[in-house]
Amino acid sequence: MLASQTMARSEIELEHLYSTAPIGLCLLDPDLKFLRINERLAEMNGLPVDFHIGKTVDEILPDLAPQAHQMLRHFLNDGGQVSKLFSGTTPAQPEVVRQWIEHWTAIRNDEGDLTGLSVVVEEVTERKKQEKKNILLLNELQHRLQNNLAVVRAIARATLSKVDGASEVLKDFENRISALAAAHLLLRSSDWERSDVRDLVSAVLATTGADRFEIAGTSVNLSSNETMALAMVLHELGTNACKYGSLSCEGGKVSIAWEAKDHVLHLSWRESGGPLVKPPQTRGFGSKMIQDLVGASGQCDLSFSTKGVECEIQLVLANSKPNNDTSTS
Repeated sequence: MLASQTMARSEIELEHLYSTAPIGLCLLDPDLKFLRINERLAEMNGLPVDFHIGKTVDEILPDLAPQAHQMLRHFLNDGGQVSKLFSGTTPAQPEVVRQWIEHWTAIRNDEGDLTGLSVVVEEVTERKKQEKKNILLLNELQHRLQNNLAVVRAIARATLSKVDGASEVLKDFENRISALAAAHLLLRSSDWERSDVRDLVSAVLATTGADRFEIAGTSVNLSSNETMALAMVLHELGTNACKYGSLSCEGGKVSIAWEAKDHVLHLSWRESGGPLVKPPQTRGFGSKMIQDLVGASGQCDLSFSTKGVECEIQLVLANSKPNNDTSTS
C-alpha cells in the first residue's frame, strides 16, 4: 500500500513538472521512441504532443537523429549523464538552424539494463548568436586598440624625431606601449574580463628580451584594471633590471614570487647577481609610475639593497579568486 502511494505521488509530481516546466522535457525508450513529452518541447519541435508518442526521433526530427543516436551509443556502453550542444532544424522552422543544450540521463533497472532516457532541452539559439556577435565585437575592439597603439607610436616618433637626443626616450616609450599591447592580447583571450598572474608575468617580461627570470606562484585571477596596472609595473621593473640591475651583466637574475591571501595579491621582485646598487638621488619616472599604479589599490615598497633591487607589492583584488595550483619555472 505504501509503495503504491509513493508511486502515485511520484507520478503526480512528474505530471506537474511536465505541465509547468519552462524548458523542454521528454522520455524516450531504448529505441529512441517518444514515451512522454511536454508541451514546451513539442512547441520547439513544431508538432503536437500526441503526434510524438510512439514515434522515433528519426521520424520526428530526422536532422537531429544522428546526434541522438550518438548519445544512445554512449548509454548502451554504460555511459553516465551527458550534456551536449545539439544543432539542426525542426518541423517548426525547417529552414532555420537552431541550437539546444540537451541533458540526457539514463534510466536503468535493477540489473543495470537501459530502460529509458530522460532528456531536458533548453534552446540557446539566440544566446549563441549573441555570443558570436560579442566575439566579433571584441575582435573589432582589439583590432582598433592595436591600430590606436600603432598611431600613438607613429605620433611619438614624428614628435620626438625633432628633439635632439630623444632616441632613448622614444625607445622607452615604445617599450611601454609593447607592455600595454601584451596585456591587451592576454585580456582578449578571456573576453576582456580577467587574466592569470602567471600568464601576465610571462607575457610582459617577454617584452624585455631577457630570460633570466625565476617565476613561482599560485594561479590568481586579475580583473582587467588590475591586469593593466600590474603589466606596467612589471615592465618598469624589468626594464630597470635590464638597464641598470641584475640583468645588465652576466650571472644576474630576477626572482618573482606571488600568492594571494584574503583577496590580496602579494608579489615580490628580487634581483641578485648584478652590480652593486645605490639608491637613486632622485625619484625617476619609472619609480613614480610604479608607486602611482599600485598606490591606487594597494601598497608598493621599493628598496635598493646593495645585493639588488627589491620590490614588495600588495594589490587588493576586486573580484579575483585564487586557486590552489602552484607552479614554478
